[in-house]
Amino acid sequence: MKTIALIISGIMAMSLYSCNNDEDTITDPVGDEGVELTYDFESDDEGWNAALAEYPIDEEDLYEFEVEQTTSPVDDEEGALLLSASNPNGNLFIYASKQISGLEPSTQYEISYSLNVASSVVIDTTGFVIDSTGVDTDTTGIDTDTTDVTGDNDGLLTNLNDTVVIKAGVVSEEPVTQANQDNFLKLIGIGIGEPGFDGADLKVIGTFAADTTDTGFTEQTVSTTSPILVITNEDGDLWLLVGTETFGSQTEIYLNSINVVIER
Repeated sequence: MKTIALIISGIMAMSLYSCNNDEDTITDPVGDEGVELTYDFESDDEGWNAALAEYPIDEEDLYEFEVEQTTSPVDDEEGALLLSASNPNGNLFIYASKQISGLEPSTQYEISYSLNVASSVVIDTTGFVIDSTGVDTDTTGIDTDTTDVTGDNDGLLTNLNDTVVIKAGVVSEEPVTQANQDNFLKLIGIGIGEPGFDGADLKVIGTFAADTTDTGFTEQTVSTTSPILVITNEDGDLWLLVGTETFGSQTEIYLNSINVVIER
């Protein structure tokens, strides 16, 4: 169930899945007040739309994309939005978006996120090359797996193989996908960033890494470390956007709750 509350400032084309009640109209935050939106998916999908990007459009049947309002795998008394897909090509972006209306047109806002998520990362021991560093030996400690990504991304990530990367952001136009010249479906006009790294519009806020000893689901809460800035469109709208980059062969990500703070 979605809740909307006033808070004091400083508190922190594949099968597009169309949800009910897609748009939330809120009271514009003014002065020291902000608006907090909480989505817990207890009874329905809360109006979030979900889809895939970064895949060959003529191979969509291989990805077995599913979205379902269900219960959390770590607590069957809690609701969750399940995003599930196969990943035969090694790099896949699964995302969900939500329209917010009622804000001032062409005005800058600060958006903060806190997500409670659960996932189980399946280890793919065949491995695949995910960068061009030239390293051709195993550096991950996983037998026959491949190379580390360059840079430490502020300490959030050292290896992309068999990992789910969680990103969050906000944009001023509805997220849409379109095939590029290589026939890959891409999010148009949205900076999601290179695999494992921040983009212009989406930031890395957490990861699930492969675990060779525990194949069960684990749960964690991930949050933005600083607000994300966005300017609303001429109608006073913006779109919340959360996504997961997955590099293993199969991904199940459960969005147990999404908490968003909107401030001016």
